[in-house]
Amino acid sequence: MLTRIFLLSSLIALCLSECEFPVMSFGDFNLTSERQLKDIIKKERVFLLGLTSSNCDHCCESEPFYQTLVETLAKYKPRIPFIRHNAYLSPFISKYASESDILPGIYGIKKGVFFKYHDLAETMKVLKFADRLISPVQYMNKIEDVLEYLKTPTGGFDMLKILAVFDDSDYKQNFEKQIEPFSNWFSTDIRAVSDKDVIKELRNLRPDIGYNALVLMRQDATKITDLEITENVNKWISHNCIGVADEMSPYNFQMYSSVNSPMLIMFSNSKNNFHSDYLDVYKKSARKFEGKVRFGWLDISNPEYRNKKYDLGLPTEIVPSLGFNSRNKEHYVFPEGLEFSEKNIDNFVQGFLDGKKSTYTSVYTPRNITLNSCQSLILEELEAIDSDQTFDLVIFIYSSHNSKNSEKYSPIFNTICEQFTFLSLDYIKVFTFDAATNQIPNFLPTSKFPKIVLIPAYSKTNTNIIEYKGDFKTERIMKFIQDFSTIEADIPDMFTKEYTRNEKVNDDQEETIEENQREEL
Repeated sequence: MLTRIFLLSSLIALCLSECEFPVMSFGDFNLTSERQLKDIIKKERVFLLGLTSSNCDHCCESEPFYQTLVETLAKYKPRIPFIRHNAYLSPFISKYASESDILPGIYGIKKGVFFKYHDLAETMKVLKFADRLISPVQYMNKIEDVLEYLKTPTGGFDMLKILAVFDDSDYKQNFEKQIEPFSNWFSTDIRAVSDKDVIKELRNLRPDIGYNALVLMRQDATKITDLEITENVNKWISHNCIGVADEMSPYNFQMYSSVNSPMLIMFSNSKNNFHSDYLDVYKKSARKFEGKVRFGWLDISNPEYRNKKYDLGLPTEIVPSLGFNSRNKEHYVFPEGLEFSEKNIDNFVQGFLDGKKSTYTSVYTPRNITLNSCQSLILEELEAIDSDQTFDLVIFIYSSHNSKNSEKYSPIFNTICEQFTFLSLDYIKVFTFDAATNQIPNFLPTSKFPKIVLIPAYSKTNTNIIEYKGDFKTERIMKFIQDFSTIEADIPDMFTKEYTRNEKVNDDQEETIEENQREEL
């Protein structure tokens, strides 16, 4: 017993030594029961809730911020209560807070509705969040302010400005009620005009804006609707707030989550030299499904988003990759390694809308890849190859995960490796690279696997990489290397003639494999 007490005391001392304050150190009072929560909701129209846990190793690191927040709130009028809750001791809060498992966290509660705060731990931003809960709309009384506000927003595509014009006061209350769910849209500014003289001046200067109108402004577009014909303001804003295929961020994720349409996420690496090409293909498909599916993309150069990729059932390192963010947690993903083309994406999305079940495994499943005679590379080794290398680099990029074509064509490239081992040429080096288990260098294309690329000597940029487009036949691949080698390759004729059994690929069978992959969509 004494040993246990000693160990517990030691653990507490250790935690205290790592953090300046223990959890639950600051706040107006501590919430301990569900009944107490209901009483507070009845009493306070708006309040803030700081969630933490005594079972969370890092939660105590936020206490100094909460100390500053409490001190600032004490000067704030009207006073907003900051209530604390230990989710480990009283787990009932999970019924109300949708992300109560992500700790620590701050919620704003307005009339019993929970709104998650998603921004940085900065006092002024939390105050702005609270302000939006109390007064979601800022009213303007000068035409100069209105005209200035109507200028195109800056700051990226996640910045949004909304202006409501109320010549008829009947629309005012309905508008304020319908925009309450947008309180935690931190990159959204919502303002309104109800002064009749200002509205009259506005009509003279901007006749496109009606007497009772709603204006939504993004960096790339401005949309206007008449409140007399737009009964569901919330739905109209939700439908128009997001572009065809915007990059998702903590600032606009709430916009995406408010839309009831299925959400498709593309995971891509913005640092890859071919990223913009993949995004263009993705947007072409997105335009065809506008109103049915929301398209967004995440940059996996952020480790947090790479983990999100795995969570959606995409187990490899291959990007670009696609997965639906399904509310029922069922995985429906685009087969990794299948050509990232407009046609394949269209078929994939339509299959989802038609209720087709995904047969693509979400667990890493290695295929029988035959590359015993080849030397493989990992990311660090490939990036370490100097850009002024004095040899041509030929790489077979494949996927060891559930890729029929990688399994089928690996013996052919294995023969290529055998032949270059026999030739022993110093100016041509041949390697393999598994895209399923290794992050792909930014200078290589990633839209389809398997593929063969030749990186010429003295260069490692996308403008000089040569991709093999022909059939997977030994003699044709050897001829490709001979023709495009920077240093004239002295490859004997015997290696460019049809002589090996590995090259006898039936074209019909080749098409069948591609068709089988498409059927998985």
